[in-house]
Amino acid sequence: MRPAILTEIKYLLPWGVLTVVVAGLVAAATPANGISDYSLMCLGLGCAILAARAFGKERLRVETATESPENVRTIRMSAVSITTLAAAAAFSLMSAKARVPHGLSVPLLAVLSSTPALGIVPYLTVRTRKPFAAVVFSAFIVGAIKIASCVVVRIVYGPEALADGYMAGDWQTAKLMISLFWSGTVFVSFVLAFACARQFVPTPVPTET
Repeated sequence: MRPAILTEIKYLLPWGVLTVVVAGLVAAATPANGISDYSLMCLGLGCAILAARAFGKERLRVETATESPENVRTIRMSAVSITTLAAAAAFSLMSAKARVPHGLSVPLLAVLSSTPALGIVPYLTVRTRKPFAAVVFSAFIVGAIKIASCVVVRIVYGPEALADGYMAGDWQTAKLMISLFWSGTVFVSFVLAFACARQFVPTPVPTET
């Protein structure tokens, strides 16, 4: 199984490198050498597309004729996990000296931004068999979690929650909203990763005639 995982990683690695480069360039372009939400969004989106490529119906790198569905799923998930976490680590190293206005560390934000690629995207890709649609739907789910977090904050802090900074991206003033958003994203990713494991059926590799 290890050679198959390495083969998958080699297939995904160019996209992982591109993701890190784009996210790093966006971070470098941020005023005052800071980490903006845009660079983290680029990192998360790149990892999501990477996961969709791995689990898409056009993926033919793994010989499904000789591997059980469980092994194929393990191979692909292992490759996605290693590649996305490596991308998060590389982005963190590139941004090590950057200012973090969120109040949270760059490595933590990088890992959290990549979590949808480890659960939400694989599940939706397997369910829809449409990688692009899976990435779009995943973005909607993450957005819905963000909206739900803001609704809770609005209920807790009242009508002036937005004006008082309780829905901002600053950890010092928006601890509740940020905690709800990231914990909700991680929880949904964790649940859908298990759901993906139960429903995963790889697309057979067509045989040559």
